[in-house]
Amino acid sequence: MEVPRFDQWSSGEFDAVQLARSIVSKSKDIETAFYVIDLDDPPRKLKLWREVLPRVQPHYAVKCNPNKVLLKVLVGLGIGFDCASRNEIRLVLSLGADPQKIVYAHTIKSPTSIHFAREKGIRRMTFDNVKELQKIKEHFPEALLILRLRVVDEDCYTMTDKFGCPPEDIPSVVGAAKNLGLNLHGFSFHVGCQSEKDRTSVTALQVCKDAEKVARQFGYTPKLIDIGGGFDCNKGDEQTFKQIAGGISTACDSLFPASEGYEVISEPGTFFVGSACSICAMIVGKRYLRGMTQLYLNESVYISFNRALFGDSHIKLQPLKGSEIFDKTSIGENLQPTRIYGVSLDGIDRIIPCWQLPEMEIGDWILLYNQGAYSEAIESSFNMLDSPDR
Repeated sequence: MEVPRFDQWSSGEFDAVQLARSIVSKSKDIETAFYVIDLDDPPRKLKLWREVLPRVQPHYAVKCNPNKVLLKVLVGLGIGFDCASRNEIRLVLSLGADPQKIVYAHTIKSPTSIHFAREKGIRRMTFDNVKELQKIKEHFPEALLILRLRVVDEDCYTMTDKFGCPPEDIPSVVGAAKNLGLNLHGFSFHVGCQSEKDRTSVTALQVCKDAEKVARQFGYTPKLIDIGGGFDCNKGDEQTFKQIAGGISTACDSLFPASEGYEVISEPGTFFVGSACSICAMIVGKRYLRGMTQLYLNESVYISFNRALFGDSHIKLQPLKGSEIFDKTSIGENLQPTRIYGVSLDGIDRIIPCWQLPEMEIGDWILLYNQGAYSEAIESSFNMLDSPDR
């Protein structure tokens, strides 16, 4: 199915529900879920970013959502890109991205991948161990290296057991870079996805400052600080982002003042695309079990709702035949406990555990908001289910 483009309704405002209803009403035979994408959302997010983090140059994390239409919008905005593989690099370059605005943000790279980056003129890349330095020395000795530091936030999804140089290893790793004659360009960290605590980033910035002092002892003068990602900002949640960003901005100015030549960048993904995409899905099954309504969608955690496996709290839904928006906090006399499953044969394929929702029937459509992050990017072929139209 070719999904119609939305080119502004008379109100001048993007209305995902209105567009979804129009698609469903005009295409009675559709049975596949589909995306509704607000292409004006990323520009709005960039405007907000520049208002509250004017010094921090965003590099969109391609892994979050590699949708070409969204990437074209982001390339047009002139921001940078965080790429973690050769294919991600190829993709953004094919869409016109500037190689000098790309960070090869993976601390473990194959020799051929390092050589590929060299061929494409992508000098900035991350590392966190001595073995990686040895590969870089052989295949790209003029690279501008960013040492990823280990920072822990217990309250969010984090990868620090897998990536990041522990503070106690910084002297030996920096010393190895010096002995190999490599360019230590700066430091990076990633506090974790969906972190809502500016204190964690502020603590991480202090770790970067301590690492910089070590680097200076070896004769380096690193001037780049990469504060990673983990930022979220769904529509209506701007105040939370502003609060977090305010603390980070103050810490950056204090520890790494622009007057001393420091450059600060970041790697946001969800921030730019999370609320840009909604998914319209159809109810294809219904039953009752022990006092609870169970609905089955033509979607799945194996297609677009992978984040539901990690307790995604950002889902909001709206039945197309109604006007109310529901989330996990909804209550009301005409609502009933409802669990929403994906259509795969895996028992863990549960999109919504138990919300109070109105009565809905097979054939009804619902719109699920805030589904732009780690949806299309993580889609699998399990059960060979139909992918949503885009």
